[in-house]
Amino acid sequence: MKYIFRCEKLVRDRIPELIAQPSTVIEVETLNHKAHIDALKAKLIEEANKILETASREKLIEEIADIQEVLDALVLKLSIKGSDVEKIKRQKNMRNGGFDRGLFLKSVETPCDSQVATLFLQEPKKYPHTRLN
Repeated sequence: MKYIFRCEKLVRDRIPELIAQPSTVIEVETLNHKAHIDALKAKLIEEANKILETASREKLIEEIADIQEVLDALVLKLSIKGSDVEKIKRQKNMRNGGFDRGLFLKSVETPCDSQVATLFLQEPKKYPHTRLN
């Protein structure tokens, strides 16, 4: 008796050789440029979701390392300069601040014709709302 496990996900380069055994058949596909980028984006979400499930500090560090690895691969694949990422990061930090203070925005009540309302209404799934009289 055998199992066939459908994985359908991007894995680290050495995983196929690490799981190879004489009685194991491994199906691997090398992705084209666009598919590789799409798979890296999906992998980023997969790794980020693992952080939500992680309780220990050691495991959290491991998951952060995985996310950094995926980000590095995405930057390389898209030919983005690290200095460009750092520049945008600094600009956004100067304009909007960082995440150091732990501010958690719970709700915003604002006039229907405000710029804030216009901004939030552009993403109704992200910002569900109720219209008040």
